[in-house]
Amino acid sequence: MSRKPEPLDPRLLISAYAQGIFPMADEFGRISWYAPDPRAILEHQHLHVSRSLRATIRKGIYEIRMDTAFEAVMRCCADREETWINGEFIKAYTRVLGKV
Repeated sequence: MSRKPEPLDPRLLISAYAQGIFPMADEFGRISWYAPDPRAILEHQHLHVSRSLRATIRKGIYEIRMDTAFEAVMRCCADREETWINGEFIKAYTRVLGKV
């Protein structure tokens, strides 16, 4: 008999996102799933970097990183009075990235 996956199981999260579905918690911590129509998707292969943005990047004013301090960034995003990001989300998304 197979076990039902946890609400924020990494495999379930990845499968849901691949279908345009994502979870959010309400003010009581209850998790609901959402599938907005239409949903904005940013496809990086079609990203156009404008001339002014290229110039700004060349100046070295900003540092561009990916997957750096992921959990710390999530905790900072959750550090407000009203947020859908709770400890369960932080744990689950950190596991998705294999950071645990």
